[in-house]
Amino acid sequence: MQQSFFLTCWYKRSELNLRVSIFFAGATLSGAFGGLLAYGISRMDGIGGKAGWSWIFIIEGLLTLVVACVSPWFLTDFPAEAKFLTPEEREQAVARVKVDQGAMSVDTAFAWHYVADAMKDYRTYCLGLVYLSIAECFFAVSLFTPTIIAELGKWTRAESNLLSTPPFFLAFIVTISSAYFSDRIGSRGIFNVGWMLLTAVGYVILIATDPVAKPGVSYFALFLTVTGASPCISNTIAWSGGTFGPVYKRAAAMGFVFSCGNASGIISSLVYITTDKPHFYRGHGVCLAFALVAAGMSAFLVWDFKRENARRDKLYGTANSSITPESVGPEAFAEQMKVWGLEGKSPAELARLGDKHPGFRYIA
Repeated sequence: MQQSFFLTCWYKRSELNLRVSIFFAGATLSGAFGGLLAYGISRMDGIGGKAGWSWIFIIEGLLTLVVACVSPWFLTDFPAEAKFLTPEEREQAVARVKVDQGAMSVDTAFAWHYVADAMKDYRTYCLGLVYLSIAECFFAVSLFTPTIIAELGKWTRAESNLLSTPPFFLAFIVTISSAYFSDRIGSRGIFNVGWMLLTAVGYVILIATDPVAKPGVSYFALFLTVTGASPCISNTIAWSGGTFGPVYKRAAAMGFVFSCGNASGIISSLVYITTDKPHFYRGHGVCLAFALVAAGMSAFLVWDFKRENARRDKLYGTANSSITPESVGPEAFAEQMKVWGLEGKSPAELARLGDKHPGFRYIA
C-alpha cells in the first residue's frame, strides 16, 4: 500500500495505472513463475531429510526475507524531498503533479480531519467493496488453481503447479496492456466492469461443466477467471489513488481500500474445501458472486463520477483546480475564485477542499 500511495504522489493520474500495474503485476507473474519454481523445488524431495514442499517454503521464504531487508534502502521520498534529484528536478516533479492533480496534490500538515473526511466519503466504502470483491476472486484462484487443475485430469501436485503457469503468464500480459489503454483513454471503471464480467463467465463455465468429463473446458475457464481478475487489482488501486485528495485524505482512503483487500484473503482461503472436489461448486459460486458485485459497484461508480463531473461542469465551468495567482495573475485568480464561490477563502481552507474543489474532476 505504501508504495502505491507514493506512486500517486509522483505521477500524473493519466500515468498512474501503468506504473501501479508494473508494480502489482509481480503478484500475477509470481503465479506463473511460482508454479514453475514450485515444480522445480519439489524435485528436491529428500534432500537434507526434508520433503519437497518444505524446501518450497524455506527457499521462497528466505528470498522474501532478503528482499525485505534490502528494500528500505531503495524506497524513494516524496518528490519535494527526493535526495537523488537536483533542486530544479524536484521543482519540476512537484509542478507536473500539481498541474495534473490540482487541489488533490496539495501538501499540507497532517491533521485527523483528513482521516475523518475519508471515512465520511461514501466513495471510500464503494471502492473498498470493489477491491475486496476483486481481490477475493484473484486470491482464491491464485491459491487454489493447482488444486483445481489436479482434479481435472488427476494430475500430480507437481504437474498441477506446472499447468498453473500459462493462465498467470497470460494474465500478466493482459494486466500491463489493460493499464496502458486505461491511462490512454482516461477511464477506470469500464475496464473493471468488462474484466470482471469475463471473470464471471469463467466461473459460470466452471460451475456448469463437469471437470472430469470435460477437463479442457474447465482449464479454459481458469484462463478467463485469472485473466479477468488480474488487471482489476492495479486498476482499482490507481482508481482509488486518483479519486481522493488532498494527500492525507488519499492516504487514509487508500489505507481503508487496501484493508478491504487484505480481508478478502481470509475469505478466499476458506471457499475451496477438499470435500467439494472435483466440482468445487461452493468456491466457484462464492467467487462468481464477488465478481458480479465488483462489476456492479464499478458500474455504479462510473455513473456516480460522471454525474458529479457533469454537475460541477454546469455550476462552475472550467475544470482546473491547479489555478494559482502566479499561473493566471491576481485578477484572473480572484475572478475564478468568485466563479467557484471560494472568494475570501484562506490558503488552508482551499487546501482542505481536495477532491471537493469545484475545479476538480473525477476519473470514471
